[in-house]
Amino acid sequence: MINSVDLETGKKFYNNKQALKDIRQANDEISKTHNLSIPDKQAQIRYTQAEQNIMDKSKDVKASWKNQIRIAIEDTKEQAADFDEFNELLKPKGVEIARMTDKTITYKHIKEDKKVRGSKLGEDYNKEELDNGFRLEKQRRDRQSERQIRPNIKATKADWDEFREENERRERERREQERRENERINAENERLRKQREQESRTTQSVNKKARGIDLEL
Repeated sequence: MINSVDLETGKKFYNNKQALKDIRQANDEISKTHNLSIPDKQAQIRYTQAEQNIMDKSKDVKASWKNQIRIAIEDTKEQAADFDEFNELLKPKGVEIARMTDKTITYKHIKEDKKVRGSKLGEDYNKEELDNGFRLEKQRRDRQSERQIRPNIKATKADWDEFREENERRERERREQERRENERINAENERLRKQREQESRTTQSVNKKARGIDLEL
């Protein structure tokens, strides 16, 4: 606890990022002096009091729409190697990525039509943490791809079956990636087409009004 007014100077405490950093550092030093643990920078999962009350009252972790987003993320994040693939896996579970910047990610609960930033859900759901996981998954896939060498002449039937199944799986993944990319391109083309049509209608409307003014003059 701190006094908001300095008893010696009478000046009031002004809270900003630097002041908060200084207070945290002082707090950590006091904790170390008294052999106390230092709090984590951010909890892996963050529940608001209202959210916790809802789940406690209903005795159902899915009662909170925010927790439904967390569950959807947990079920899909280890299966994706990038955010596009991640978003496609989220949608069947009723969640999608609403917005993404260089450092943040915002999710949308489709049915509830509500949005929440990843940092508000917890550290595990923020963009940086997910990006690290995707990088590891991509490395795993690359290593697995490098190991796909044709079995030698001494290979057993099981080796050949495994080889064939893995090739079939990779082919399915390739086709699925192509399908998603084609859908994305088609959706973007359709959006641009509608935008051009709207711009054309707007231009025509402006021209008509301008001609009407000319006639009156």
